[in-house]
Order: sequence, then structure tokens, then C-alpha cells
Amino acid sequence: MQSSIYAAVMALAGMTAVSQYNDPIDASYFEETSELCVIQSSESDGMLHLVAYAAEGVEGEYVFSMRQSGPNGSGQTMQSGEIDGYGNGPTLLSEVSINSDTSFSASLQIYSYGDEMMCHKISG
Repeated sequence: MQSSIYAAVMALAGMTAVSQYNDPIDASYFEETSELCVIQSSESDGMLHLVAYAAEGVEGEYVFSMRQSGPNGSGQTMQSGEIDGYGNGPTLLSEVSINSDTSFSASLQIYSYGDEMMCHKISG
């Protein structure tokens, strides 16, 4: 049921899941940058693909929000959930695709142990 709701919301927002487009992030990225999370972007077939990750070991909750504006209108999407940092490697948090001619701004926040951390912002 929940995946059906997710698919319906994504369809209404003009977005699709993108796991087939982005390679998983390498754990060395987080070691080199000391960041706790990141939003990766890539473009293919006229679509811009955004994928959000948390570094291995990060626990708490996340909020991924994105505003978009294009020729067909504008909208805002917000996704959130729990982060279980016990896996091997970075944790995939969120995936979305939008038309590449869409202006956007996206941010990823993590709430851990009562503290809010702005982890990453990206726009285009």
C-alpha cells in the first residue's frame, strides 16, 4: 500500500524513481570530504536524476525537500524517514527524477540525537 501511495505521489509530481541511473556513491567520498550526507545529480535522456545518501554510521531521521519550477508549473516535494546507520556503506535515502529543463533547489537535512544538521544543498 505504501509503495502504491509513493508511486502515485511521484507520478503527480512528474517524478520517477531513478535507481537505474545513478551508480551507488563510493564510501571514500565521505572519508575525503568529512560530510555526513550528499545529493548526487546526473543527467540522461532529458531527465535530471537526484539521489540522496547518508554516510555509513549516520543514524536519526532525514528530510529531503525539493522545489521545482518549469514550463509546466512549479511544485514542492518533501520526503522523510528514519536512517539506520548499521548497514555496510552509505545509506540511500531518496531518489527522484525531473525534466532537465526544470529549475530546482534541493536540500537534505539530518536530525540526529536532537540536533539538526543541514547536510547538503544543490540547485540548478
